[in-house]
Amino acid sequence: MHDALQVVKFSTEQKMKILSDISHALCYMHSKSPPVTHPRLSTESIFLDTIVENDLDYVNVKIGDISSLQPGDPSGDIQRFGKIVCEVLPDMPNHIEGVTQRCLSGDVSSIPLTIEVCRVLKTGN
Repeated sequence: MHDALQVVKFSTEQKMKILSDISHALCYMHSKSPPVTHPRLSTESIFLDTIVENDLDYVNVKIGDISSLQPGDPSGDIQRFGKIVCEVLPDMPNHIEGVTQRCLSGDVSSIPLTIEVCRVLKTGN
């Protein structure tokens, strides 16, 4: 995904869809018992399978480097996801900025739950 961000002009709507898809994958991983985490989560470990301009239904997001998946505390993934949001959407809407700042918090008690991040990205509040 890192390279695609440099080459392809994604609309804000497309970027929001991609971020929402990533957050839903994290939600699924973190819902397992014990939670599954991705210590190397970054734009370089996320792949966009098929890109069809102006057709969001065909942007297929895949999280790669699955050999690094391990049980653990989801807060690290949420912090890494906050960094991804900053890279993908540097001029983010206010409602996204608030939750992203919480994702990047150094205080673990301030980091939002994955389900909250999914909700904010999907509904805008």
